[in-house]
Amino acid sequence: MRDFNRGSEWRKWDLHFHTQSSYDYKDKSQTNEQIIEKLIENNISVVAITDHHIIDIARIKDLSRLADGRITILPGIEFLSETRGNEPIHFIGIFQEQSKCKLDYIWGQLENNTAIKHIKGENKEENEVYCDLEETVKLIHKLGGIVSIHAGGKHSSIENITHCLPHAAAQKTDIAHAIDIYELGKESDQDGYKKVVFPSIKKVIPMIICSDNHDIKNYTLKQNCWIKAEPTFEGLKQIIYEPERVKIQEEKPEIKTAYEVIKSIKIIDAKNVFTTEKIGFSSNLNSIIGGKSSGKSLLLFLLAKTVLSPEKFEEIKKYKNFVVYDNLEGIDCEVEWEDGQISKLSSNDNKRHIDYIPQMHLNNIAEDKEKNITFKQTIDELLHKKLGYTSELHELQSKILEKNQTLSNEIDKYFDNEKELKRLESELSLLGDKKAIEATIVMYNAELQELKSKSNLTPEDELEIKKINDLISEEEKKKTTLNNDIVLFEGTKKVFENLNLRVSNFIDEEFANVVTTLENKILLETIKVNLSKQLISTIDSFKSANPFNTETLSTNILQINENIDKLKLSLEPYNEKFNDKKKFLDTQKKLADEEEKLKKISQKEIEIVSQKSKLNLEVFISRYGELFDSYNKIIELNEPYKLIGKDLELITEIKFDTEKFYSNFSSFITKNQTLDKLFNATIYTNKNEFLYDSEKHIEKINGILLKLFEGTLSFNQYKILKEMVTYLFDDYFKVTYDLKQGYDRLESMSPGKKGIILFQLFLEISSTKTPILIDQPEDNLDNRTVYNTLNEFIKNKKLDRQIIMVSHNSNLVVSTDSENIVVANQNGREEGQVRFDYINGALENTFKSQSVSTSVLKSQGIREHVCELLEGGEIAFKKREQKYNIKKG
Repeated sequence: MRDFNRGSEWRKWDLHFHTQSSYDYKDKSQTNEQIIEKLIENNISVVAITDHHIIDIARIKDLSRLADGRITILPGIEFLSETRGNEPIHFIGIFQEQSKCKLDYIWGQLENNTAIKHIKGENKEENEVYCDLEETVKLIHKLGGIVSIHAGGKHSSIENITHCLPHAAAQKTDIAHAIDIYELGKESDQDGYKKVVFPSIKKVIPMIICSDNHDIKNYTLKQNCWIKAEPTFEGLKQIIYEPERVKIQEEKPEIKTAYEVIKSIKIIDAKNVFTTEKIGFSSNLNSIIGGKSSGKSLLLFLLAKTVLSPEKFEEIKKYKNFVVYDNLEGIDCEVEWEDGQISKLSSNDNKRHIDYIPQMHLNNIAEDKEKNITFKQTIDELLHKKLGYTSELHELQSKILEKNQTLSNEIDKYFDNEKELKRLESELSLLGDKKAIEATIVMYNAELQELKSKSNLTPEDELEIKKINDLISEEEKKKTTLNNDIVLFEGTKKVFENLNLRVSNFIDEEFANVVTTLENKILLETIKVNLSKQLISTIDSFKSANPFNTETLSTNILQINENIDKLKLSLEPYNEKFNDKKKFLDTQKKLADEEEKLKKISQKEIEIVSQKSKLNLEVFISRYGELFDSYNKIIELNEPYKLIGKDLELITEIKFDTEKFYSNFSSFITKNQTLDKLFNATIYTNKNEFLYDSEKHIEKINGILLKLFEGTLSFNQYKILKEMVTYLFDDYFKVTYDLKQGYDRLESMSPGKKGIILFQLFLEISSTKTPILIDQPEDNLDNRTVYNTLNEFIKNKKLDRQIIMVSHNSNLVVSTDSENIVVANQNGREEGQVRFDYINGALENTFKSQSVSTSVLKSQGIREHVCELLEGGEIAFKKREQKYNIKKG
């Protein structure tokens, strides 16, 4: 059974640890079992045994046996160098796991080719022997090891070399270039090295902090040392090439919200087409690689189809040149999220939001020449994902509508309301999984309760806190009630106002064939006037019975918000009484953030209900009957550009135009049938000519309008429903977008550059932190552009959100330091062999199997697969390893 893993993960390491074999160990009666138990208790994943001037091979083997895979034991040794200041400098050699190296040979070389030989040869004590630093470091490197040296405020540090000595500064620089790792004495030592030392010596050196244990019963960590890597020696080596893989801090680094991270996928296959073993995913960057037709894009497709709702996936299927894998009979998938929820291909439960960008989709959007409709729709969707981004544009549209008393106001208002509804629904989906947020709130409340139980709060304090929190809850309930009152008040008022017009129209329709004399017409008008007066009286009575208007209710809500703020302020003195104030405040902030999300979801649900009540088709014909001959032209407007990211500008423009009915509307309706067949012969001739009749014009326009909204018509030249309705009433507007970087507009950029710009836009403009799945973002790009443009961009963005990408480009996979590599392979159809197989692991996973019966994927490590499958893979690794000016002895 293949071990489940997620590539390079953050784990706690201790790379300076003494055992009973060190001459100065506190209590030599302690056992190896005690060492392993204490390390497990402290969640240490990797420990380097670094006894003074000795590698105790027997002890290291016994510790490895006792660890039994739960902890990785790395053999090491601590040296004292010749005196270069007030005291000797301590440095450490660390080597590969004893099962993977010739440890007897390594120890023999060190014991016989350094000053350690004087311990036996001249009966010197371990602390009386001083090894030549430069020569010993060269020997350690020659034997395949890496070197750490005491630095910063730690005792026996490289900083003990005083600058008063001749050439001391140059000497320290030479040492820095010779060694691999700085071991610090305290967390704050990092700042000086990052700001001053590393820029000066032109080398970035990874910095660690260790226990320097000499007594396992009193084992303590000055601070946690986190390393993002496989728990192996090869994993440790990665920090030399990527120093940011080390973090010295209390909490585990780079923790994303659990319900926004995909943990794994398992393909359940009745036909034995796919491997059924779990494929793990890192919370950061995952790269799927493989040969042609190996199942890379297929895996991404299965992920997206399993997680996305059917409606969202149907939208994606409409993308140009999108490849749909339909032959999935007998196939099911289970996608596990970090919070434990499972999305299944066969079920519509637990569907969640992700961004899925199929192969060439960005290029197809950028190259769209047909009035940029696809491009416009894509940008529009992206804008809706950035909460609040379109508020200024929306406000501008509202102001324009308020100035017009014509049909154009109502048309724009209807589609603007429909667009706003979609925006609200989109924002609601982006705000997060309501159940997951509620579960997270329960968890944080439990944590706070536990912290309170350990606090210095008196019973009186707790009663006062409960009292204040109860008052806050009461204020929140009042606010919810007032929000509901606003929705009810506005909705009811709208119903009454529309009812008067509908009653009048209904009477006209019902008695149209009955009223033939002047007397009957006068009588009918009298009835209509009286009914209208009664309705107006009812409206007035409603307003009198409801003295609170929307403005008053909103003012009351503002007052409630002020009350809540004051109550929260009164809680602050009690926060000081917690023993772990920082953790309490952090948890309290996390709780507040999740509660704010939940509050926004509730508010958004109320807004959606309100927004749906604003959609009314009948108002078009009602206004048109009064005003169809008076249309106002809406002048062209430009929305000021917005800055996206560092140097990308999104230019938004709204253009308005008018034309005659015959040329603006009829020519865009499909020619598959003549318009007299689509509508009827009283509206159009068989030559698609509109039959104008002033007496029945409203009736005809109403018939056309209802036909448009049935959704059975198609339009030429990518026209959308809003455009057709606007043309129908001789008024229209459209929104256009463009992108600008520097002085270049999108249309003047190369296809590859356009793809990069849109990819950046996808990652920058969205407020969501949900996973993004992308298939070959490097299409149409050369290696230099990928390395210079996409490399650092992806490395920065993977910290914010999980990225799962298919790629053929070694620079994009290696130089971005992908935390997890998924290797895809398509096998032949031999008996018992699956067709599509996958294996995943970290870049540092490296080996060559000697067994000829081993499968292709298991025959070598991830590094070897990368070098074999991706052109320039070996070069990419070397470029990555040279990035920090590494010099080996």
